[in-house]
Amino acid sequence: VEYGGKNLSVKGFARDALSDCSNLRSIYIPGTVTSIRNNSFKNCTSLSKVVFEDGIEDLKLGHGETSNVGYWGLFHNCPIISVYLGRDLVFDEDYIGYNHSDYAPFQYVNTLKEIFIGDNCKNVCRGCFRGCSGVESVYFSNSILSIGYEAFYGCKSLTSTDFPESLTSIGGAAFRGCENLKEITLYPAYEFLLDDSLEN
Repeated sequence: VEYGGKNLSVKGFARDALSDCSNLRSIYIPGTVTSIRNNSFKNCTSLSKVVFEDGIEDLKLGHGETSNVGYWGLFHNCPIISVYLGRDLVFDEDYIGYNHSDYAPFQYVNTLKEIFIGDNCKNVCRGCFRGCSGVESVYFSNSILSIGYEAFYGCKSLTSTDFPESLTSIGGAAFRGCENLKEITLYPAYEFLLDDSLEN
């Protein structure tokens, strides 16, 4: 970002930083960003593409908001179609607290169709894509190590996926409710696969 004649690195997004930006169509979040606070992207009603660019440091996330029907993620009411994860997303417990997975970043974004997991993303966080019923494709890199609890819970349109040999852990209910998931590839190196990881 250029400001005052200087090139500055973006380190974070403040609370409500880009909320209600109705003309925002895509966003590329650089690897220098280390934190995103609460409600940063809610109601960006034209946002179709989100890219978390490759980085080394984990990106700490705040949460969306609550309503009388439950919890919303950071991208509530954003019609996102494509997501790229270039590093690990983690929950900032200073801003969320114990029940952090209730505020998973992309949960219930039903317009989402495709997810790309980059080489620097080793772990898909708890509940990350919970209830994204429109997801058709998930592309894992050969560096992914773990898929968290309920990470893809309720992704009803997902029909197949290939898990790379690098994957060692699939959390509970990670693919529960993926009722059209007919074909998967598993490798013997898995250390941790809960009984209900692939239920239904």
